[in-house]
Amino acid sequence: MSQWLEKKIEGNSIEKYLVDRKYQVISIYGCGSIGKMFYEDMIQNSSIKVQSFIEKESKEIEWNTGRLEVYSIKQVDYSGIDAIIVTPFYAFEQIKSDLNNLGCNVPIISIEELVAE
Repeated sequence: MSQWLEKKIEGNSIEKYLVDRKYQVISIYGCGSIGKMFYEDMIQNSSIKVQSFIEKESKEIEWNTGRLEVYSIKQVDYSGIDAIIVTPFYAFEQIKSDLNNLGCNVPIISIEELVAE
């Protein structure tokens, strides 16, 4: 994740990657520490809208800005999402497979790819 910080310091951002590919509305898969940092970066420093969080199971999480709904992969409505960003990069292939098997029809991108780009 140090690459993420290096990109920000150099003026290259994840937002640029997303905007260049015309991804304006995203969902974030994973609400652990990386997912939360990514969300905070998007809402504070980006024009990208985060529509929802996705996890294997739905739940609510407490956040410093209030409560956020987290949808199960079986509950996601893909119609307003331009891409899904997967933050548990170590399980990316399995998560991508699970989403595709459930009918996901939007690009699924690993946070690792965004940081490395």
